[in-house]
Amino acid sequence: MTNTRSSTAPFLTFSENRALRKQVWSAYYSRGDNGDKYDNNALISEILQLRHERVGLLGYDNYAQWRLEDRVAQNPENAMALLESIWLAAVARLVKEVADTDNPGMTIEPWDYGFYTEKVPKIHVALDSDEVKQYLQLEKLTETMFYVHGELFNFCFTSVAEGNITVFHPDVSVWEVSGKSTETNIGLWYLDPFARKGERSCTWATSYRSHSTIDGKTTVLSANNSNFVKAPDRQPVLIYWDDARSRLSHTQRLKITSGLCR
Repeated sequence: MTNTRSSTAPFLTFSENRALRKQVWSAYYSRGDNGDKYDNNALISEILQLRHERVGLLGYDNYAQWRLEDRVAQNPENAMALLESIWLAAVARLVKEVADTDNPGMTIEPWDYGFYTEKVPKIHVALDSDEVKQYLQLEKLTETMFYVHGELFNFCFTSVAEGNITVFHPDVSVWEVSGKSTETNIGLWYLDPFARKGERSCTWATSYRSHSTIDGKTTVLSANNSNFVKAPDRQPVLIYWDDARSRLSHTQRLKITSGLCR
């Protein structure tokens, strides 16, 4: 097991061994906070200080004011009001769901949430995420998202043959993105889906080169990165619904629409 979300989340969801769930959860959420050469507490403090200094130069009282100004919440007060408005209802729901478990008197801990989030729906509606997973093949999901972006944004994705473009790892695949009706080149999209040693443990979108028309048109080089566990022996890569919904589709939509829709 690698210490990444895509590797630890299934264990925290399905393992009946609560002690091991605690061990895995603690190892994952204490990354960079162990007082060793990889400890990043000092770096975090420096980042927060620099953020505060930067937004102060722009006339804001704190980083949250600047960050939320062009978001849905618009300001920290609105964000906190939303959280506080749902807090009591969320706690009440949690209490009810714990009461529905086979151990209603237990004190719920962070390493229990995934396990009982999976278990409680089975009690009420017989919903098994492991069964749903069989229909969520990474390659097919990627093809489906290409279709959706073709319908919404008139994009066409053409796979680039291996070896035609230099990539930083053999697992990285590349597609040329063009206008479906105009055939105008828009850019390249890179997909780096699998966890490996030395890669940060999250899902993110990035641009190697942004769209620009300042000195002639510059096409986009954008990428999406995930930490899915690679299947052995070229077997299909199956992912959980939560990963398909919130990690793969969201980050692809984010990068394609923000980086390529110009």
